[in-house]
Amino acid sequence: MTDKKTPGTTDDIEATRQVLAARRAAATFQRVMIAAAGRRLGTRLSSAFGTARPVSWQTLLEIEDAVYANPAITSLDAAVLETFPRLRESRWLPGDTAAEADLNRDEDDWPVVMLIVRSLRDAATQTDAESAC
Repeated sequence: MTDKKTPGTTDDIEATRQVLAARRAAATFQRVMIAAAGRRLGTRLSSAFGTARPVSWQTLLEIEDAVYANPAITSLDAAVLETFPRLRESRWLPGDTAAEADLNRDEDDWPVVMLIVRSLRDAATQTDAESAC
């Protein structure tokens, strides 16, 4: 006789609770990151002609640091935070943080700050280009 689990057991409930907590944490993290990037970059993501403006590695670090200092993020479970790749701890960070960050690459293992700033920049560039037409 095989031992089959009954749906709705304590293990199932705990697994569901963990998945929902991770989703809430990801949504919170994304919201805080977008807000921090918006405050730091403002309207400097693209020109009036729809061309992308450069963003330095230092600016990306400042955005990331602001996110990780936010009370909504510091209250998240440390194990959940470890799932978000950080720029400060990545191979992407060059020695010269004043240099322009290359946000045009197509990479899978980018830190979250790079992904979000690139998405914001691309959206601003597209919006500005459409407005210029």
